[in-house]
Amino acid sequence: MNIISNKFFEAMEVRKGIWQILGQGGEQCYLVEGKEKAVLIDGLVGAGSLKAFVRELTDLPVMLVLTHGHLDHTGAVWEYGKCYIHPDDIALMYSERHSDPKSRYRFARMKSPLTTHQLETLSLEDMIPVKPVITYPVYDGDTISLGGNENTLVVMLE
Repeated sequence: MNIISNKFFEAMEVRKGIWQILGQGGEQCYLVEGKEKAVLIDGLVGAGSLKAFVRELTDLPVMLVLTHGHLDHTGAVWEYGKCYIHPDDIALMYSERHSDPKSRYRFARMKSPLTTHQLETLSLEDMIPVKPVITYPVYDGDTISLGGNENTLVVMLE
């Protein structure tokens, strides 16, 4: 099993071209590579640069798809500046509870049995700041082509 880590993240290649990425609060997201592009499914809490870490895993263009608007899924959206998300979750993503760096920092500092390498030195300055984001709608049952028929994801948001 291929494992890559840095100060903030640990990624395990669970299958060729599919990476499970763990964040500071024990949250998880997945990077799925196709022939022409990759999809990052969820964006962790925003402690450290997930965008830079994903660049270490793939050279393909990456689109960010959020399953919902909770703070442990939306952190990378503030870096990427755009995402696919169900329209009903946009307000949740921007709500103070889920976007505020202090809220996200508190989540990242909570002890979790899923956390493999939580930083004792994590600070509020490590949190990605909030900025306006371009959102594209995604709905249950939508398909995302990653290049070729055999490289298609079906969105299941339920």
